Amino acid sequence: MLPHTFLLPDIKAVNTSLLGFPVSLSEGFATSLSIHGWDSSDGSLKLATQSLRIILRLDPAGHASTTSSLASTLAASFVHEEIIAEGLQNNDNAIPDQSLPQMQTKPDGIRDQIPLFASVIRRVFAGIAVDATNSEITIINPGHASFTLSISEWHLASEEGRRNLTLSGIHLSTNQLRNVHDASLGVEASETIISSHEPVTLCLIIPPPAFHPFRTTPTDNLRLVVSMGLMGCAIRSEHINSILGLLRRWTFCRNQMSRPDVNPNLTPGFDIRLDIEKIVILFLPPFAQDTGLQWTSLLPLFFENPVSDTRLPRRHVRACLDNISFLRTPSAPAKQPHSLVDFDLTLKNMSIDSMPARQPAPSSGRNKASPPTTIIRIDRSLPFQYSPLHASLSEPPKAQSDAPKLPTFKTCKTADEAEAASVMDLLTRSDDSPSLPSGKARRRKRWKKAGVNGSSSPPVSGPGQIMLLPRHSHAISLRAKFTKTRTGHSLLSPVELTISPMVVFLDLESVLSENIVLEFLEEMLRKRTAHASTSVSRKPRQWRLTINLAFVRIEVRCPPSSSQSRSSLSQSLIVDLHNVELRTGTGPRSRTVQSDSIILSALCERVVGACPLPSEEEIIEGRMACMFLSLGSVTSDWGRGIRFNLEILSPNSSDTNPVVGAERIVMLGLDIPSTHAEISQPVLDTLQAWLRDISKIMKDTFGTHRATAERDLDARVLWNRVFNRNRSNGLPEDRPPTEFMIRASLSEAFARMKIPGVNDQAEQPMDAFASNVDILVQPNPKGRAETIVTLGIVDASVTDHEHKLAYSTHRHAAGMVKSTVQFCFAPLAKQSPADDPNLEDEVD
Repeated sequence: MLPHTFLLPDIKAVNTSLLGFPVSLSEGFATSLSIHGWDSSDGSLKLATQSLRIILRLDPAGHASTTSSLASTLAASFVHEEIIAEGLQNNDNAIPDQSLPQMQTKPDGIRDQIPLFASVIRRVFAGIAVDATNSEITIINPGHASFTLSISEWHLASEEGRRNLTLSGIHLSTNQLRNVHDASLGVEASETIISSHEPVTLCLIIPPPAFHPFRTTPTDNLRLVVSMGLMGCAIRSEHINSILGLLRRWTFCRNQMSRPDVNPNLTPGFDIRLDIEKIVILFLPPFAQDTGLQWTSLLPLFFENPVSDTRLPRRHVRACLDNISFLRTPSAPAKQPHSLVDFDLTLKNMSIDSMPARQPAPSSGRNKASPPTTIIRIDRSLPFQYSPLHASLSEPPKAQSDAPKLPTFKTCKTADEAEAASVMDLLTRSDDSPSLPSGKARRRKRWKKAGVNGSSSPPVSGPGQIMLLPRHSHAISLRAKFTKTRTGHSLLSPVELTISPMVVFLDLESVLSENIVLEFLEEMLRKRTAHASTSVSRKPRQWRLTINLAFVRIEVRCPPSSSQSRSSLSQSLIVDLHNVELRTGTGPRSRTVQSDSIILSALCERVVGACPLPSEEEIIEGRMACMFLSLGSVTSDWGRGIRFNLEILSPNSSDTNPVVGAERIVMLGLDIPSTHAEISQPVLDTLQAWLRDISKIMKDTFGTHRATAERDLDARVLWNRVFNRNRSNGLPEDRPPTEFMIRASLSEAFARMKIPGVNDQAEQPMDAFASNVDILVQPNPKGRAETIVTLGIVDASVTDHEHKLAYSTHRHAAGMVKSTVQFCFAPLAKQSPADDPNLEDEVD
């Protein structure tokens, strides 16, 4: 046993063993090191160490030596001959593959030493046990940041066919090194970003050798199973920049290394499974000088118990991820030249909340906690609030009762009530109840069996009844398939992301007024520096992504203006998206011409717009949302009829006389088969109040008084990057100008306007029906400060059912020779209408 500090004797030898990694050992020592059982008859060894510290530095130099190819040859030959094909020596048909480069260039002396190395490695690792306390591993990105992994205790044990590693007390901290000359000596205090007090277990399962009687299949893989408990994470935007910088530096250093050409099929398959019980992540805003000590004193309380209600000095975002599972499974198909690797990532539940800052009570002095505001919540009961079928009209209704009415549904006042209602629905569901069939056709059959048509609402569970909810085993699932080649992994099929029904609450007060989201994003964009790898030309990865969302509800809330004498409840707009599919690139079901210019395409089954209409009774029991817009398919067989395309049309370089400086066109296209709208006076009042509140909060956040401030000193860096980029210094000479266009095509559109009656009379409906409506919006065409809207209609008719002329022949626009109207909207030369206070008073 060595009681004193033990230094690594030869750093160069250790760096030679790190071949294949773009790191080099800078320093390594341990205060205590002991080895027991070296002379034992059973061959079991035990290694005990204390205060082990290893410091690694990202450095591609020093690895470009001839030793790299020799060590790789030894490793590949050892894996191929001693692990994979151990049983081939007793097989008469076992003939070495002389076509492999390793077999052709390997000297005979090295071949004779491989069995000796194999026996030594087997004896050491067959029964070795390691006990270590207070271990630290630091990796340094010079000039940027360092990351330190601290482990209080870890124990390695060996069993028959497996190796077990148990870790406890894991902490990951970071230290900024931008203003430090010596990267190994940081003067700034390190910040803990990840902590877990629960044990972490790693189990490596080794299959029996080839042709072993206990081997189930000849292609059994090595298996690594990792199990983790509760973890806490507190991260700022500066930490994300440091992690991204480390990954970029790692990739750059690895590309600069000379790696040997090794056949990936020689290495054995490696199955990886990772299970994490729960992760709680805090997205923190930038630290202020006066609150830095408060953050430092409160974050350890969060890491002690991440699920506790720990409040911080400022509002922040908190994300909870439950039951995370990651699976990597390699396979080697018989007819494929390369092996395949499948990646599966699943998440059982997810929630993202906006946590308010703690506020001391004025009387008692204790901390008064305000309730959190939900941002994203998984709610599997959303598709059952109303019928998912869209009611379309192929012709104008002859009578008032011929047009189906849009339903109403109940919504909660706060996001916490929505979460409680969703939890109660899940608890009341029977365990042996049948699950809802997947797919639109089978879902429609189930609605028809229950006696539900397109214009009625679905059955809702009453008191004592059980609502049948679909069984979604995972809230989020991600799947990808890669091919393993000599140069790395290549994507074989699009990455598929599936998300269960969820609700997104966008509270503009917390996003804009308190600036928790803007400050987080602005700090990421403010201190981003150019990296050395940007000068290296790399081939862009042609990755495809497919996102399937069963149901998404987006509720945009805005606080009421203080000058208005309305209810204190926030006005909101609800948008429901049914069965959405997003694809990067041209989708396979797109009706447009297949073109590489489409960068994003989307298919949707139905889009619903609604707004709550509060009253005295509904404020107490919850508000009823009134549906005023429904977009869907013309027939029930169309499925996802709504199509969205984002296309970039570059200048045609194939022309014989290309135009110098030709502009690019960014086209946003919408294909809507059927539109059904119902407009009433309460809906118009609610939408007008909602737009007025949004205008007020946007003006307070991004007002005209900020234009006089210098851009470098402006805190709204994100806003300037997005909206003011084209206003300064013009465009680069080699970059053509860009023009934006919005194109919308409606096959049929029906709108019912409920005109308020006079002298307490009933509402008088008036219907408008149009077919083949095309809309083209051109903001700032040719650089002019105006907006041009082009409207084209093949046929349109307006019917007033309460008027005497309703029984006569309907008037329509089918006989018109040219039914196209173009509108041009231009601001006033002296003053913008949005900045006129008198106009704002008139609107109010």
